[in-house]
Amino acid sequence: MKKIICNFLLTMAILAGSVTVSSASTIALVPSSTEVNLGAAVTVDVVAQNVNLGGFDFTLGFTPLLTSFNMADFGPYLGAPMSFQSADAQIDTITLDELSFEDSTVLAALQGNQFTLATLHFTALNAGAATFDIQSSFLTDLDGNTITADTLGTVVQVKDNNPPPASTPEPATLSLAAFGATFLAIGCYRRSAKCG
Repeated sequence: MKKIICNFLLTMAILAGSVTVSSASTIALVPSSTEVNLGAAVTVDVVAQNVNLGGFDFTLGFTPLLTSFNMADFGPYLGAPMSFQSADAQIDTITLDELSFEDSTVLAALQGNQFTLATLHFTALNAGAATFDIQSSFLTDLDGNTITADTLGTVVQVKDNNPPPASTPEPATLSLAAFGATFLAIGCYRRSAKCG
């Protein structure tokens, strides 16, 4: 029995030592800052991690009441100018496409463990929590085969540095209130004089 337990433990130790942990492929939206002021520029990078790409097609969502989309800059990691690039903005989404015509060995040399596919430029319009997410994605590897990756969105807090002033009663309101209080006092005085 001891021999069986020792062999089992030895086998488990060997297997545990040979297990390799693979990093998950991800496409993440990374803001330049997690807090911005009203009216400020906001940039969000589309970052690929642990994946080699030959092409992509993303639909990215954003909060149009809080941010306004200006433009997209594509990174050089899919072999630009040997690639087709497209950015199309709708009311609350942006479609980003890029397809490389470059050789897979050249692409592999361009792409490391982490690289920026595109940088999105926005303007902060109103205060609040502006969300950015990847609603759909289609990815291909260096040879044109379909692959998958986890997607991560982000939130940017838009701050209003000029809050509205505290409301104070206007002089006319104070005058009207004083005038009414005076007439109430006179009425109460006359009533008490007639009764007593």
